[in-house]
Amino acid sequence: MVKPTGVLSVAELEQILEDRRVKAMELGKRREELQKQLDEIDRQLLEVMGDNRVIRRRRRRLKNDMSLRSHVLELLGKSKKGFSMADLTSKIVDSGYKSSSRNFRNVLYQCLYNTEGVSFDQATGCYKLKQA
Repeated sequence: MVKPTGVLSVAELEQILEDRRVKAMELGKRREELQKQLDEIDRQLLEVMGDNRVIRRRRRRLKNDMSLRSHVLELLGKSKKGFSMADLTSKIVDSGYKSSSRNFRNVLYQCLYNTEGVSFDQATGCYKLKQA
């Protein structure tokens, strides 16, 4: 019996998948070996060049118990008068909220601007929860 061209049996498809899996494993092992070699070369370069070379490290993301939005809504919910940007910033930082931002005040502003239910009172210069 002659098969039409382009049609593969299940066994042939399984063999193709197995070959690809084996090839992927081989490439993964080769990649690990090459990475070890690169790490060794980096170590040797650092040894030769001393501390003149800048090594960049990734910052770890800080983790807080509550999100910034939760902190903001909690604080604004406790105050009927509301808070100015400076007061809100200091209260959030004092509550233990951690941020690696260079300009935390801007981050807070963006949070306030994008949070539904928070309004800015032009007369007092304070952020408040909107009254329903």
